[in-house]
Amino acid sequence: MSIVFTEVRIEDRDGVELSFMEGGCLDELDIRELLKHDQPFRDMWDAVGSDARIAVQQYRFRGGKQGEELGDENHFALMRAYDRALSDEDGSTFVERDDVDWLDDFELTKGDLADGK
Repeated sequence: MSIVFTEVRIEDRDGVELSFMEGGCLDELDIRELLKHDQPFRDMWDAVGSDARIAVQQYRFRGGKQGEELGDENHFALMRAYDRALSDEDGSTFVERDDVDWLDDFELTKGDLADGK
């Protein structure tokens, strides 16, 4: 069993940082669609300054048992719990585990996402 997921982080120079995870590999078109049609995501993007960027990291988690099919949200909840439990120990995160492979990344700025581009 493996799960492909994307971590989306919204950051600006003032340190405002919001993040969430989505199942699958989101691309630039997916981010544009989220900004158009997903009110909570749009609200997060509107809350940050004009110098903000969206940083997208794509991963594959190789774990679990053969044939195991847990929903993405269950996995994300476990990943967040893992991060909270380790944050006081050594600062490592779930995506730094040996059974998590980095696949790709990209960044978008407010200028990249301006109307007409």
